[in-house]
Amino acid sequence: MADPLPGPDPRAGGADPPACPAFLLRGDAFWERALRELRSAGYLPGPAAETRLDLLYLDTVEGRLARDGWRLVLCGEGGRLEVRTQDPSGSEPGGGLPFNGDPHAPVFDARALTREAEILLRAAKKPLVPVLRVRVRRREVEIRTPEGAAARLVMDRFPAPGPDRRGARGHLSLRLLPGSDPAAGLHLQVLLRDRVGLAEAPGDLLTTALRLAGRPEPGALPPPASPVRSEDALGLAARKIVALQAHRLGLQVPWALRDLHPEFVHDARVATRRLRTALRLLAPYLGPRRAESLRLELAWAGRLLGQVRDLDVFLEELRAMERRLPEGMSLPHGLVDRLLRDRSEALEAMVTGLSGRRFAALLDRLGRLAASPAPRGRPGAPPPTAGRAAPVLLLRAEKQARRMGRAVEPASPSEALHRLRILFKRLRYTGEFFETVLGGAMGPYLRAVVALQDTLGAHQDAVVGARRLVEAAEAPAAQGAPSADFLAVGALLQQFAASARERRAEFPARFAAFEKAVRKRRGRAKGKTAETFTRPPA
Repeated sequence: MADPLPGPDPRAGGADPPACPAFLLRGDAFWERALRELRSAGYLPGPAAETRLDLLYLDTVEGRLARDGWRLVLCGEGGRLEVRTQDPSGSEPGGGLPFNGDPHAPVFDARALTREAEILLRAAKKPLVPVLRVRVRRREVEIRTPEGAAARLVMDRFPAPGPDRRGARGHLSLRLLPGSDPAAGLHLQVLLRDRVGLAEAPGDLLTTALRLAGRPEPGALPPPASPVRSEDALGLAARKIVALQAHRLGLQVPWALRDLHPEFVHDARVATRRLRTALRLLAPYLGPRRAESLRLELAWAGRLLGQVRDLDVFLEELRAMERRLPEGMSLPHGLVDRLLRDRSEALEAMVTGLSGRRFAALLDRLGRLAASPAPRGRPGAPPPTAGRAAPVLLLRAEKQARRMGRAVEPASPSEALHRLRILFKRLRYTGEFFETVLGGAMGPYLRAVVALQDTLGAHQDAVVGARRLVEAAEAPAAQGAPSADFLAVGALLQQFAASARERRAEFPARFAAFEKAVRKRRGRAKGKTAETFTRPPA
């Protein structure tokens, strides 16, 4: 679960009046007609300024910024980054920010953009990809109402991006300037709609351009992946969950195959894990045999992704540890080169597997399962609803995780912590699957689960990293290495061991915070009956 990004604050800007709707234009004739009608109604347009803009809209693969009400726009070859809200006028709360990157890159790292953008994107922590490039001819004019209020009209004219490329499209936005009476904006809207005959735009410039291109908004979900509701039969809720996770897998894999950023492989692998958890948890309502068959195929896809991801994590850890080695010491000779060769082989296997018919058939089967009719239940025994089942499913996963967590001791083997990590991962996914049903108290609860899962995950990474390093040092290719390499291996193993000890030391506090979150969630849910429900026979 990712924390929500800071949403646009309606109070930002102090006395700034609210944004007004935007309108669609077919060409320059409508602009000229609008100005004529404004003059005849007593408005005073000033001189028009014209500029040309090359706008590249960016977002995460899953449209995280759009879902939280933001637009990130790279303006022009010179590279000015604008953080905008999604109101129809596309207002920029902070104006332009300097951009430190290649405007033609296929993927963008938020950390390399600007400090301000990094702050905005801190909760997303994901690479950015181009959504749409819109080349705009902008006309802008300031007008005065008969009462003296100030407003700005902006026409963004751009070639039709869709199949119908006849002529150019226009997006006319209207914004009152600070200190203006909102009633003046309402009068302008009525004038543009009724006297000029303009149709209201579906949203801001990006929304308008995407609609004309026949493309969905960033973050838009297909109908089967709509949010789970309390009144949904559990079979329907199960299909919505599968649809959402299959949609995410389908979004991430094409980017993972291009090998542009390690996070794409990571996110695709996580999507396979979420799907496997959903199919295991909800198998009785999806068809046990069908669910198990899909789980096996997802395990195959997850292994292909995992072989690349595990090497990415190990290489990243080694490079970070190298900076902490004693002066004059470096990574063992040839180790990184051997790991990069291993990664290249793993990447080739991943691309071959996930580009082929088997993976395409897996996505198709997931889609058909999500679209299949949910079971109706036995006569006289309606199927349980998500609202009844979700608290029970969460409680079962929670009890398992708490029972094993309470048994952890300082001397517990690493395997026990790894099994506990898996239980907390299942608990997290269960909570996220039904978060819309379980209510607002789930936010702090899931954050506590994620923090504990991250601690256990870092411990497992340290254990696996040490094991992999020993295997690499003992491999035939490492035989005859200079003594300095063995000293470096020893120093790296010490760092892995120290990391594992630190994570173990963190565990009691993390687990206590989780227990506190459990009590708080149950306190808020007190009085809400968590009814039992009966699973259908397998």
